[in-house]
Amino acid sequence: MIPNLPKPKIVLDFSTKIFTKQNVLSHEECDELIDSQLSNLNSNKLYGKKFPSSFHACLLPLNHQIHDKLQPALQEMVDFLKFDIDFVEPYEFKKYTKSDYSSEHYDNYHFHKENIDRKITAVVFLSDYKTHSGGHLKILGRPHTVSKGSIIAFPSFFPHSVERIITGERYSLVAWLWGNYWK
Repeated sequence: MIPNLPKPKIVLDFSTKIFTKQNVLSHEECDELIDSQLSNLNSNKLYGKKFPSSFHACLLPLNHQIHDKLQPALQEMVDFLKFDIDFVEPYEFKKYTKSDYSSEHYDNYHFHKENIDRKITAVVFLSDYKTHSGGHLKILGRPHTVSKGSIIAFPSFFPHSVERIITGERYSLVAWLWGNYWK
């Protein structure tokens, strides 16, 4: 039998579920990654009307050395968020230029039939926020700015977006960490 109990006191503090770590990659590593992926980019408008967006992207190969480099930060974010994680899907390299954006969306799937889902979204900032205007990552409607080479991670069910780029270019690397469906 499921008991009927008084509602517990809840203090909403979403900052306890947003992980940031500075200098996960050096500026040189960021620049090398950008240079190595520019020729692989494709225009991305695949989400259509349900999730309007405009950016260029490509997937890194599964054996890319960035995965080993990011392991300590990935483990820290998993420990911080206290989620059971089984794997990271291929990393997505993204380039946003003038007028590019990503509308508000969620990264997990909720209603698929498999017993697995995206649980953590992680964004590595490959360019300095001073090299572009606009393009801020917004999580739960609040802009988040971190320095080049830093990572920010949050539950994939948090609504987030990337503001429209006004000038300059914004580069990032996105990782989605998967685990057993929520219990």
